[in-house]
Amino acid sequence: IVIYILISAVLGIIGRPLVRRMSIVKIRGRYIPRGVAALLTTVLMWVVFATFFSIFIPLIFNKLSEFSHLDMVQVISSINDPIIALQEHLSETFSIPMREFSLTETLAASIREWLNIDVVNSVVGSFVSTATDFVIALFSITFITFFFLKEDGLFYSMVTTAFPKRYEDNITRALDSVTVLLVRYFTGILAESFIMMVVVSLGLLLFGANAENAFFTGLIVGVLNVIPYVGPMIGFAIGLFVGLVSPIEGMTLAQTLLATGGTILTAQG
Repeated sequence: IVIYILISAVLGIIGRPLVRRMSIVKIRGRYIPRGVAALLTTVLMWVVFATFFSIFIPLIFNKLSEFSHLDMVQVISSINDPIIALQEHLSETFSIPMREFSLTETLAASIREWLNIDVVNSVVGSFVSTATDFVIALFSITFITFFFLKEDGLFYSMVTTAFPKRYEDNITRALDSVTVLLVRYFTGILAESFIMMVVVSLGLLLFGANAENAFFTGLIVGVLNVIPYVGPMIGFAIGLFVGLVSPIEGMTLAQTLLATGGTILTAQG
C-alpha cells in the first residue's frame, strides 16, 4: 500500500500542472470541474504509458529472442583481430598458454549466459504469473492518483498529520519546495529520455539502419540515460552490440560501429 501511495504521489506531481491548466479552461462560459480535469489527466497518463509499452515491450522481447539464437562465436569472430591481440596480451601478462585459453569462446559463453532463451522465457513467464498482482496494483495506483489530482492538498494532509501541529507550517513549506523540485526533475528526466530516444533513432535511420534496430537502440539509450554515470555507458555498449550483430546494410562492420557509436555519443553529449 505504501508503495502504491508513493507511486501515486509521483504521478500526482507529474500530472498536477496539467490539471491546473485544464481547470482554468472555459467551455460555454463554465470552467472544467477539477474532478473532470483530474480524470482526464489520469486517463491521458495511462494512455501514454499504454501506448509506450504496447510499442516497445514487444520490440524488446523480440530483440532478446533474436539475440538468444545468435551464434556468439561467429559474431565475436567478426572482430577477431582485436580479440586475438587482447588474448595474446593477456596470455603474456598472466603466463597463460594460448592453447589453454580462448578469449573468443569465453566472451561467447558469457554473452550466451545473458541472452539465454530460457532467461527470456523465464522473464515472460514471471510477468504472466504476476498479471493478477499487476492488475490490482494498476487499479489501486489509478484510484489513488485520481484523488491526489482531484484534491490538491490531500497528500500534504496525509504527511502533515504524521507530525505535531506546531510543525505544520514548516512541513508545508518543505513539501512546497520538494514538489517544485520534483516536478522540474521528473519533467526534465522524461524530456531528456524522450529527446535522446528520438535523436538516436533518427540518427541511425539516417545512416540506413533497420527501423527495428534503430528504435530498439534509441529506446535502450534513452531509458538507461536516466541512470547517472553507469546508464549512458551501458546504453552505449548495448548500442554497439546491436550494431555488431546487425551491421547496417551497405556498411562494413567498422563503419557500422563508428556510425552507431558516433550517433549515441553525439546524442549523449
